[in-house]
Amino acid sequence: MSIFRLYIYANIHVALAVLSLLTITHLAFGLVFQPALYLFVFCNTVLTYNFIHYTASKTADKHNRTPILVFTIVLALVGGFSAMFLCPYTLLCAAFIGAFGFLYELPEGKFLGGFRQWRYLKSFVVAFCWASVTVLLPLVDQGYPLDYVVGLFWTQFFLWTLATLLPFEIRDLNRDNPKIKTIPQVLGVVGAKRLGYVMAIGIMVLEIFMGNAKEFAILPTALAVSGIVFFLRISTTNQKRYFASFWVEALPMGWMGATLLWRWVSL
Repeated sequence: MSIFRLYIYANIHVALAVLSLLTITHLAFGLVFQPALYLFVFCNTVLTYNFIHYTASKTADKHNRTPILVFTIVLALVGGFSAMFLCPYTLLCAAFIGAFGFLYELPEGKFLGGFRQWRYLKSFVVAFCWASVTVLLPLVDQGYPLDYVVGLFWTQFFLWTLATLLPFEIRDLNRDNPKIKTIPQVLGVVGAKRLGYVMAIGIMVLEIFMGNAKEFAILPTALAVSGIVFFLRISTTNQKRYFASFWVEALPMGWMGATLLWRWVSL
């Protein structure tokens, strides 16, 4: 397995996307950088996604799983070690979010049947987990009051995640179980794209509305939202191999990079 394939299929790219959103939260609320939290989130993101893809997925045998399995075991140990440096409230919050991730991919017919199998819920559960990990975890970890601004910021990240999931769901439209009722299955490709554009507008409206309550960074957010709109516009059911898994997944990194550059220029 090549290094790039390991990077993609071991979900390192996904974990870095999550850390990028985590960094944006730190910048927006002026939080102190906490290495243990970053390490914990990175390791557990990889662990969760690899569990989903290589334990429950029926297509997992297509790839050589041995390097990924070894990598995942190592990160599980590192993630457990990093948890020792986090406060109990952070761990409690992480456990609650993690429970949703676990229930998401339970096999059909087991306990709740896997949230993934519930009609209409697939995208919303993923968006809930991403927004909660990247917004609530760092704020809870540093004792930041969970006021209405935090609620708006969480909603913004929820919409962001939903919008960036749409190219993946459009790609998988002909492969997903029709019973799941993903957004493209319900609205069609054109309807899903239009909903994504509405979400993009919502992200910008929230950014403007929160401007006086946190670090105002409308230009980086506008650039990131433009990226969402661009990828939505060119998304099809017949995508190139790494269109969604690499380029769309890299959008949070672009948003973080633009935010850091904006702050540097504004000094």
